[in-house]
Amino acid sequence: MIIVGEECKGNVLENTMSDGWKNEIPFSTCCLSKPRLALIQVNKSSDVNRRSFLRKTTTCQEDCRAYPNAINQGCIMFEGARRRNTLQKYRLLFENSPDIFLLIDLQGNILEGNKAALEAYGYTRAELNTMRVHDLRAADCRHLIRRQMHEAYHKGITFETDHLRKNGERFPVEVRAFRFETLLLSFVQDISRRRQGEREALKNESIKVIGKVAAGLAHEIRNSITGVHGFLQLAADGMITPERFLKNAGFMLKELNSADFVISELILVDPNRSLNLEIKNLNQILLAMSPALQTLARSQGKTLDIQLEELPEICLDEFEIQKLIKNLVNNALEALDKGGKVTIETCRWINSLSLIIRDNGSGIQSDIINQLGTPFLTTKDTGIGLGLAICNSIVIRHNASLTIESGHWGTNVCVTFNIQPATV
Repeated sequence: MIIVGEECKGNVLENTMSDGWKNEIPFSTCCLSKPRLALIQVNKSSDVNRRSFLRKTTTCQEDCRAYPNAINQGCIMFEGARRRNTLQKYRLLFENSPDIFLLIDLQGNILEGNKAALEAYGYTRAELNTMRVHDLRAADCRHLIRRQMHEAYHKGITFETDHLRKNGERFPVEVRAFRFETLLLSFVQDISRRRQGEREALKNESIKVIGKVAAGLAHEIRNSITGVHGFLQLAADGMITPERFLKNAGFMLKELNSADFVISELILVDPNRSLNLEIKNLNQILLAMSPALQTLARSQGKTLDIQLEELPEICLDEFEIQKLIKNLVNNALEALDKGGKVTIETCRWINSLSLIIRDNGSGIQSDIINQLGTPFLTTKDTGIGLGLAICNSIVIRHNASLTIESGHWGTNVCVTFNIQPATV
């Protein structure tokens, strides 16, 4: 047995044990609690050293020089015991955690799972240890496994997916996976309750939106039909002469057309509305609309600039794209004072093309920008608040995206279309 002082630790761990000392001196432990005492027990079977002795040393450095390899071996064994104790603590944590832990090799084989994993998936330990991570993943999510394992090994990853229980039940999970020595350690959390909460929140939000839409629709249509209803009621009571009735027929027709317009606009908000797709060039649609848009801008004392890059043909519903452009340009013009400027640009990227409508107005208020696109939400004195909601729906139906940036310098609206093969 060797007991060495703390002064020796730095040198001891740097040395390696020679074959001579391996054969001559067996050691059971190494303790660093007595800094100036060295006890050397020599193997009695040795031909050279058949005695035990105890000696005090003036410094621990002398013992290190006299028995460097023996001290090294003792500290190595002490370090091994310490690591075994640490690993035992980790195993207790691993096994008794309320969350799912899986130890996986780089081929996707499950090497170990804790009690929570056995309870969650419904397998026995023997069954789980013969399975692969693919067996726990829902079939439509398995194509991502290879990429996710690669990313987990090199830098760690967190993602959501769906797992399967033994009885075939599917449930959502959040997985945090990272490298552990030469393996992967996955921490899996069942997020069924969280997903349920999200669905409830979305449902409640949808009910609120539907309520706002219904209230707005009722208000707009009621305004149109109230006058017509009152006039017809007077005519039915014989209080209006035929001549006066014919004279006011134009008024009634105008009000009914207004109600029809609201209903027609609301139909365009439906994201599932069918499209009449044709092979079109966005620049050609803009050039065809240019005279009308220029006239509209000049009538308001504003300018309109159109800058077009060469674009490929893509599949578009021309009527809906015209509606999209008209609504966005109208919004931009209405945000400007006299002398303001609206710019329409098209840009070509590698796999996409963009329609950008920019104005140099004062920008959109920060408390309004997050609510943009809500049906019947408007800050204008005129209008019914469906313009941007219609634009969002048109964008969704074309598998495009719409982004809005706004500040003191003005507002940019960018619609990006994917470049797809020109087939319909």
